[in-house]
Amino acid sequence: MKRLITLGAAFACGLSALSQTNAPVQTNAPVQEKIVITSGMAMFDPKADWIYTDHVRVDHPTMKLTCEWLTGNSPQTNNPDRHYLARTNVVIDLTGDQAKPWHVTSNQAVYDFKVKDGTTNETVTLTGNAIAKSPDLIVKGEPLVYDLISKKYWGANFEMTHILTNTVSSATNSAASKTNPPSALPFP
Repeated sequence: MKRLITLGAAFACGLSALSQTNAPVQTNAPVQEKIVITSGMAMFDPKADWIYTDHVRVDHPTMKLTCEWLTGNSPQTNNPDRHYLARTNVVIDLTGDQAKPWHVTSNQAVYDFKVKDGTTNETVTLTGNAIAKSPDLIVKGEPLVYDLISKKYWGANFEMTHILTNTVSSATNSAASKTNPPSALPFP
């Protein structure tokens, strides 16, 4: 079943904020994003919650999300709070205009947007083998939380791996291996 849905906010919009920059936004222009959600089965009520199951795929201009089960609440004009939940084999690929792409996997992803006492809180929480990878960084945590307002992430059992790119040319490496046997190198 394929649906084209114009949403003011959706789970994909919240997660795509991971890839957005602080570019100026025109406040007088309406913000609309088109999101295509496909799944084997779906239940949708514009005044309540929606549920997608069975090979769910969300295509958004700056991200792709796949999972087995996705649910959320439809935004209401009198309540800006939003909550979206993706479960089972969650894969998120941030492909927008950010400097580097991110590939995120977990068993569950939760997007929350809440306004309380004039303070806005917006987070994405990943649980169950949560891993976020970019070309130069791997971040793990249980849970792994990203705050879309402060642009910071944290987690319990947090682990960050920096991937350093070797800047030595292959010709230099080739010459070094011919003149120095591996046992003579100062590092493994």
